[in-house]
Amino acid sequence: MERNYPVTRNSLRLLCSPKAHLVFLCVLTAGCSHTPDKGTGATPPPAAAPAETEISVAPEAASTIRVERATLQPERIELRLPGKIQYDDDRYSRIASPVVGRIIEIKAKLGDRVAAGDPLLVIESPEIGTAYADYAKANSDLATARHALDLARDLFAGKALARKDLQEAENDANKAEAEFSRAQERLSNLHVPMDELNKPVDQQRIRSTFSLRSPISGAVVERNATLGLTVGNDPAQNLFTVADLSRVIAVADLSEKDLTHVAPGQTVRITTESYPDMTFTGRVAYISDLVDPNTRTVKLRCRVENSSRRLKPEMFARIDLTITQQGPPLPAVPLSALLHEGNQYVLFVRTGPNRFVRRIVSPRTISGSTAMIREGVQAGDEVVTDGALLLDNLSNNPA
Repeated sequence: MERNYPVTRNSLRLLCSPKAHLVFLCVLTAGCSHTPDKGTGATPPPAAAPAETEISVAPEAASTIRVERATLQPERIELRLPGKIQYDDDRYSRIASPVVGRIIEIKAKLGDRVAAGDPLLVIESPEIGTAYADYAKANSDLATARHALDLARDLFAGKALARKDLQEAENDANKAEAEFSRAQERLSNLHVPMDELNKPVDQQRIRSTFSLRSPISGAVVERNATLGLTVGNDPAQNLFTVADLSRVIAVADLSEKDLTHVAPGQTVRITTESYPDMTFTGRVAYISDLVDPNTRTVKLRCRVENSSRRLKPEMFARIDLTITQQGPPLPAVPLSALLHEGNQYVLFVRTGPNRFVRRIVSPRTISGSTAMIREGVQAGDEVVTDGALLLDNLSNNPA
């Protein structure tokens, strides 16, 4: 049932009063305000600071704020790869005995520096005596075969010998020549002095000892030889390891997505836990042609000069590469200028004496201690590198 209420002079005066307006405004505001979700209890997030907020600070506070100018630089990417130090394969040798025998003298110790051809140990080997006996027999057979060939040629010239007999004598001489060369080469491989072999047989003095010599120059980094040890013709029996550590190899795993950024010849920087304040310079020497199916990486080998011999094989290392991207240069700012707020980055730019503005920026790349900015900063802007937190607090909590 509809009811009509009469409008009296007093009620009209009440509706038009300022107090009635205030009550009406409060009701309207309450009706339009956001009500938290009763199921989650979530409250609306506080309003974010505007993209650009100009801030004025007292001269005393401004004197503690440090700024640097943004500069245009080519875009660079920094790769930091974990790796380790290894021997340079071209300057590293594991040495075994090529003869069977017994060690009777050791001439090199751990840490000794040796030149290519220096003796490391001496082996008494009956194999040398056997090889020399073969050589002496081959030398005698060769002399006999040559004499027979000369006689056959004379007889053939006098038509006293058939051609096939001459050819047979020539074949025997060739076989004796080949056998003599083989026996002589065998003694040479056993390091028997050629001076002795060039002497007449009755004047040769060949000892049944073998000197194991270093094939390269370097330092003795491993020794497994002891006096009296019996050695054999076994390549797996490593007696000495000699390495030239003036150059080493740094090895790392390179992700296949970064293959296009790396090429042989690029400069790399090597750092280690042992020498945190030192940086060693090297170059990319080899990028493997094979991708590891488990890690989706390829082996990267970098050649590093190591004249100080500080870098040791099997030492863990970090390999840093700086890659310059193609394209126009971008404004670069120190990484200390950026503040990370939620899913965005902000920084502060000085616009005048004691005046700063807050800007949201879009970094393209963050590499090392530098950020390349795509939007929000121009070359020449004075960005705050020390004091940004103070300005950020002032922009979010203005007086």
